Amino acid sequence: MEVTVIIPFLNEGIEVRHTLASLKGSTSTPFELILINDGSDDGYDYAGLALEYGARYIEHRARQGVAPSRDEGARVCQTEYMLFLDAHMRIYQDDWIERFVSVAKRYPESILCGATLDLDEHGELKGNGSVGYGAYINYTELKVEWVNNNNLGEPEDEVLEIPCVLGASYFCRRAYWERLQGLAGLRSYGLDEQLLSLKVRLSGGRCLCLREVQFGHIFRTLETVPYRFSSPDFLYNILLVAELLFSSEMKVDLLRSQRLISGPEMVNQAVSKLQNTAQQLEAMKTAYRELFTRPIGDLVQADQMFFHSAQRHS
Repeated sequence: MEVTVIIPFLNEGIEVRHTLASLKGSTSTPFELILINDGSDDGYDYAGLALEYGARYIEHRARQGVAPSRDEGARVCQTEYMLFLDAHMRIYQDDWIERFVSVAKRYPESILCGATLDLDEHGELKGNGSVGYGAYINYTELKVEWVNNNNLGEPEDEVLEIPCVLGASYFCRRAYWERLQGLAGLRSYGLDEQLLSLKVRLSGGRCLCLREVQFGHIFRTLETVPYRFSSPDFLYNILLVAELLFSSEMKVDLLRSQRLISGPEMVNQAVSKLQNTAQQLEAMKTAYRELFTRPIGDLVQADQMFFHSAQRHS
């Protein structure tokens, strides 16, 4: 087998079964499956579900976060390629494995995602199933905004080069993930896509969306997620990505914006936490200096051109 599907989750209940049923029912091509239970306390029999679907099952006694869980999945993966999914998704193509592998072989230093369909809480398409094709990055706030225009690039191209993956269907070579150090440093939840996509592009790789491979995703709000959301950890992750990858001027702009958004006290607390990991951060920066081939300013300029092109073609 060439591909392992890695699904971290927390208190997702029956949605894990729905996702696995859709996944297994979508293809006859064999693949490995790893389920990572990140500290669920809802009483659902996830171990029995993993046994039923022939999955390797990893259970955390306490929550570690989606980024550490994804990195753990990558460490235990034994196939050449990996697909990371959320546990509340649906799959609509029967050749998604073949398509992903084919593109990954053409672009070995890349992170791929599928086009994303918006699902309601029952897993049904919302309206016309509005589609997203990855994302832009707002560098001042490190927010992502959907690319929702499929008229970019050449119509015959099956892939669209994008600034940032989004939608929770992320495919790449396991060795490439390891070389990039995956999502090391992130806490709890948030900024996975920004950190990964920026590292890919700074090291000369590409973020690519497969236009015709569609994954349905049930998007949650803070009120509907089945776990506690930590704003301090989310802010910490924003500042971490900036500290690792931004220029000094960009860091100043981001700190200024975050003080307006989150308040000076919360920002100061996050900065203090970063300072407590100074040695680890310096080691990561040293590794990145050897890995990166492009300055962050190149990405900002390229993204501005991409955004203006999308506006012209909309």
